[in-house]
Amino acid sequence: MRLADYIKNRQSKGYFYFTTEQAQTALGVSIAALRAAIRRFQQRGELAEPVRGFHLILPPEHQKQGCLPALYFIDELASYLDLPYYVCLLSAGSIYGAAHQKPQVLQVMIPAKRLPIKCGQVVIQWVTNKQLSSMPTQKIKTDYGYVIASTPEVTAKDLVTYPHRAAGMSNVVTVLSELVDKMRVKELKALINSSGKRLNWIQRLGYCLDFVGEKKLSQALYERLKQSRFSSILLCSRGSITTPIFNKKWRLYVNDQLEIDE
Repeated sequence: MRLADYIKNRQSKGYFYFTTEQAQTALGVSIAALRAAIRRFQQRGELAEPVRGFHLILPPEHQKQGCLPALYFIDELASYLDLPYYVCLLSAGSIYGAAHQKPQVLQVMIPAKRLPIKCGQVVIQWVTNKQLSSMPTQKIKTDYGYVIASTPEVTAKDLVTYPHRAAGMSNVVTVLSELVDKMRVKELKALINSSGKRLNWIQRLGYCLDFVGEKKLSQALYERLKQSRFSSILLCSRGSITTPIFNKKWRLYVNDQLEIDE
């Protein structure tokens, strides 16, 4: 069997990727011969290799961008790399229809630092959370299978925790204004209860939910804060206001000018 036949066979079975090891086992050729054949397909734009040893089969409609959309293969790639993950932040917001602008990269939460991946015009940006395994997620169906994504509630938590990864706090409240319809008080309370003594995100998210006019969700957060002694914090680490305004309810120094982008 030639590599061309192997690729057609994979496509006929609904697979859009293969590993070097899988192809070598199927073809029974040397690794040098296989890599030479793969390079020829890559030069013609018919294969892409986002990481060494993991190959994507590119149909004509995706050859110009030099890669498949990252959502199509992130689950298989994470499995190949043995990485626990979930799609997060603006990318998760986009899945839930709450991204005001389509994100240019796929943002993926993993437990340890890793360099971003660039495959043609497609970029995968890794974000680090050591407590990833304790975060609620759900499987989302895509055109090519399933991906694991943060729940709407975890997405909101991550947005206020990593605003610099979400184009700033104004963009965070813009996304939240569209995400709140997918959020539920019950799930938010469960997330609060699993967070232990970590209260900073509760203060920031509570303030932002008040800002977008979502009182039921913000009240669930405030009920948790009333049970604890908590310190005053900044709304964000990179604010635009040099003299912050103190919000007594959330014990928050509002150091950024928030605007919802209509």
